Amino acid sequence: MKKLIILFSFVLIGLNLFAQSDSATYYFNKAYYSPNSKYKIVNYTKYLRLIPYNVRVYINRGNAYKKLGKYQLAIDDYSRAIRINPDYADAYNNRGSAKEEFRKYYCDDYKKACELGFNSACSWFSKQCKY
Repeated sequence: MKKLIILFSFVLIGLNLFAQSDSATYYFNKAYYSPNSKYKIVNYTKYLRLIPYNVRVYINRGNAYKKLGKYQLAIDDYSRAIRINPDYADAYNNRGSAKEEFRKYYCDDYKKACELGFNSACSWFSKQCKY
């Protein structure tokens, strides 16, 4: 009987995780296909409440914040993406771009993006940043 209860508990946990994943996909799709940045932010936030370690979603939400001129929030999301995956060039490039708009020092981010193979960051870095 005890084994049956344990097995049943694992089944319920598995169903719950499946439901969360399914809900997260729903929110991701609503955000991704929406032309409205505010709507994107709301739905990406709902997604991240269910699955908090998705680098791409932090970058997408950061892009939506940046489009609205909320540069510090964009920088925060790009930084979260970098903490999750420190080798993701796109996150460094986008954070550098947001910092540039926000008038913060951005050359280190472009340099790192260049080192990780983000080619457009390399050309920008070589033109703008002197070491």
